This record gives sequence, structure tokens and C-alpha cells, in this order.
Amino acid sequence: MEEEKKLYETVLKSLESSEWEETDGLSLNVVSRYVNWGIISGKVGNRSPLQCRDKWGRLKYWDPLKNEKNSAEEGNAEHDGAEDGQEAEEVQEIRDPDV
Repeated sequence: MEEEKKLYETVLKSLESSEWEETDGLSLNVVSRYVNWGIISGKVGNRSPLQCRDKWGRLKYWDPLKNEKNSAEEGNAEHDGAEDGQEAEEVQEIRDPDV
């Protein structure tokens, strides 16, 4: 996961210093017009340019920073209190076909 995050951050940094705009998107074809995969490879440090390009193609619109934020928010939501748990039990009881 750390490797993907480093690739993502490196590509975004490179895009931000180019003429790329958010509205262009993050597809492999678009990103490849704006970044030099050889430079990306050198900054990531452990992958060839082709491997970095291929990995980006598999990640596509993956946003590790957003995913980390969502995970943290979900973790906080789970600890909000007993009321949420009680509501979930009530819904489960209503949907029980044996009742």
C-alpha cells in the first residue's frame, strides 16, 4: 500500500507542475500526456518506467489519501455511542422473516 501511495503522490506532484488540470482526469492516457514515466520511476525508486505506468493503469482513480480519510471517519462513526448500535438491532428485528 505504501508503494501505491508514493506512486500516487509522485504522479500528482508531477501533474500539478504541468499544464494538467483536474478536469482532464486521472486516466492512464491523460496522465501519460503530462508525466515522464522515467522521472516518476526515478522518484519512486524501485520500479521501472513501464512498471510505474502499468501500476497507474491498474490504480486508475484510486486516491489513497481519500481512502485513509474515509477509513478514519468510519472508525470514528463506529465509536459514536450505543444509540447507533440500538438502531441497527431494531432494523434487524424488523427484517427478521420469522417474526
